[in-house]
Amino acid sequence: DSKLFVWNISESLRDGKDVYDSIVKLDTGVGKSFSIISYRRLDSSRLICYNSKQTKGHSEEDLPEFTIYDTKSGLKINEYVIFAKPDIQIKEGHSYRDYCSNRFTVKPDKTKAFIAMSSLPVCSIMDLVQDTVAAWEFTDMKRFSLDDRRWYFADVQSDDNYIYVLFSGEILYNDEGTDVPETLLVFDWDGELKLKCRLSERFTEINLDGDFVYFTHYEGYMSKVKLNDITDMI
Repeated sequence: DSKLFVWNISESLRDGKDVYDSIVKLDTGVGKSFSIISYRRLDSSRLICYNSKQTKGHSEEDLPEFTIYDTKSGLKINEYVIFAKPDIQIKEGHSYRDYCSNRFTVKPDKTKAFIAMSSLPVCSIMDLVQDTVAAWEFTDMKRFSLDDRRWYFADVQSDDNYIYVLFSGEILYNDEGTDVPETLLVFDWDGELKLKCRLSERFTEINLDGDFVYFTHYEGYMSKVKLNDITDMI
């Protein structure tokens, strides 16, 4: 069973044991199972999940999808099937699902989500109001190769106006650290690239906190930048 545990941190700390406000069984469909890879809370009763939907036996025909659930009942509200099995032969030991790996962020007003693919130079915007998805290639697809997998989009965060993305485009594991992103991309919520700038160091994670942006270096330390220093360049 796939279950959602709503953990009450304050009461757990007070009582010295795990306290859950609710435990909800999620509707996965007949003969289906999945594990939630990542999720974002839309409001008090809705959760958007990126999950590895699979039939019993883990068929390669089953690709991940984005699903919105009612957190009270566990029932599925909507699903976005944005991946299709590619017309290519995957190398032994790899899975079609490997190429669906992504990072996603939800606009603060919960009307849109931005998806950036890890192993493909592709971005998507899901309109959670109109129930539409628009996808585009960020760079020349000729750079995509099964023999030389590249790390494209490493992490993504957003605010009301922009999406902030760490981009690499380099071959994975080529040399130590050289595949780690050193480029920041900034898109607006229409998908238009507003800024591309090279960073002074290589970073694997980006986080927004009020007026500041925090970049996590691949060796573990963090750098703090004023958000205005980035947006003023747009």
